[in-house]
Amino acid sequence: MKTLVISFLVLFAISFTGYSQDTVFVHGHSQWNVGLKAGINFSSAYALPEAFTAKPTVNFAGGLFMEIPLCRSLSLQPEVLFSTRGIKGTGTSPTNPYSFTRTTNHLDVPVLLVIKPARFISLLAGPQFSYLLRHHDSFSAGAPATRDEFNREPVRKTNVAIVIGAEFIVQHLVFSTRLGWDVLPNTNSSTDLTPRYKYVWYQAALGYKLF
Repeated sequence: MKTLVISFLVLFAISFTGYSQDTVFVHGHSQWNVGLKAGINFSSAYALPEAFTAKPTVNFAGGLFMEIPLCRSLSLQPEVLFSTRGIKGTGTSPTNPYSFTRTTNHLDVPVLLVIKPARFISLLAGPQFSYLLRHHDSFSAGAPATRDEFNREPVRKTNVAIVIGAEFIVQHLVFSTRLGWDVLPNTNSSTDLTPRYKYVWYQAALGYKLF
């Protein structure tokens, strides 16, 4: 993943250097774009404790995006998304083994800088702000005491992520791919009774520009 991120940032920097001085808007005026998108998250976790393992899950993501042009090849793209992430985890807490599936619903607000090296492709990078709407654990194994500890877990409600991606445009259709990873862990707890980790996810979505 580190090689992918470095490669993307190098390409993004080259594109920005080549196009940042172009300050002419398309057709001489700014064009705002608003659209809808829907797709999937392929989410997993990193920065895991030794006693915990996580497998990825596939969930829904979708919402509204807006493109605000800054110049011909540079724009700002804020979005408002309903996004579901999750993991299938196994571990020991602290001596009782457990197995569960975690599903979390988020209100995501990415604010992305967009570089357009060509008319049909966009490169995106920026922060994403997330608010946790719902948190649910479904256990397939685990002692009652362990489940009680999970229920009392001080879940983090807000988080910040880094997002990079690319979009491919064909007229009004937009195919979006991106990679995101949380900056902060899932919980405020400093104990080892529940797993402490950070989400990482790949997202693929199909969008349509309304105007």
